[in-house]
Amino acid sequence: MRLLVSVITALAAFAVSMGACPDVKKLRSTRVSEDFDPSKVQGLWYQPLYQDLAQIGASCPRLDVSFSQATGVLTAPFSVKYWNRPFSITELYTPKAERGHYIKTVQAPGGLPGGNLIPIDVAVVDVSASLSDNRYETMILYGCAQLLVPIIEIQFFTRSPDFNATMLESMKSKARSLGVAFSEGDLKKADYEGCSAATELVL
Repeated sequence: MRLLVSVITALAAFAVSMGACPDVKKLRSTRVSEDFDPSKVQGLWYQPLYQDLAQIGASCPRLDVSFSQATGVLTAPFSVKYWNRPFSITELYTPKAERGHYIKTVQAPGGLPGGNLIPIDVAVVDVSASLSDNRYETMILYGCAQLLVPIIEIQFFTRSPDFNATMLESMKSKARSLGVAFSEGDLKKADYEGCSAATELVL
């Protein structure tokens, strides 16, 4: 028993030393906290830049979002290739009370249980609208799940895979100005070479 208590105490101390998830709500821009419209998130997104341990070895990331007016839930199949093998998992963003604040869970592949075991606290950090203002053209998401250590996701989305360095630098600067902490080495640039919608597989 003493050994078990010692182990638990040590793990707790280690977790504290590694920090905790931030209050993601505080990372939202005024544009999001006051005027975010989830209906403008609908449609296809590409993810040119990200920090996400789950995407190690992945390429061709795409997010296809639909919005339920009745529930406020964003349903988003997220597809990638892992070492050239297509894979897709459906992410569910359930709204909290604040604009642009969600809890993300997943529908596990093949109907397997466990998709709700690690909910991720997610904030829409910032968005930019199209000239017609009928949809958002860029989007930054920040998510964190508190396990033994905080598991952080930072995702930069655009509507086209033909993104440019100037756009990405602007998005990174905006994220940093809002309190999103990352180093250049933390971020990975997505590989879209040889990507094709026809090769995707939804499980």
